[in-house]
Amino acid sequence: MSNATPIDTGKTSESWVYGITEDPGRITVFWRNTNVEDGVNIALILQYGHATRNGGWVEGLDYINPAIRSIFNDLADAAWREVISS
Repeated sequence: MSNATPIDTGKTSESWVYGITEDPGRITVFWRNTNVEDGVNIALILQYGHATRNGGWVEGLDYINPAIRSIFNDLADAAWREVISS
């Protein structure tokens, strides 16, 4: 996620954390960005866009979905290799 994040100061790209939770029959992987300013998650406004103080609009950049897609494709490939090797 860090490599995919647009960089200005680098704070948002350095603020990605992930976790893994296990429940019966299910494993969940999640990512969160901890760069929050004035209650606003900066990673999300980079993704979806945001209004400016003078009434303008900054268009978002879809950088999260392609990065996650790549990660899940790699996980699916690894899982499939494990299945067929058994």
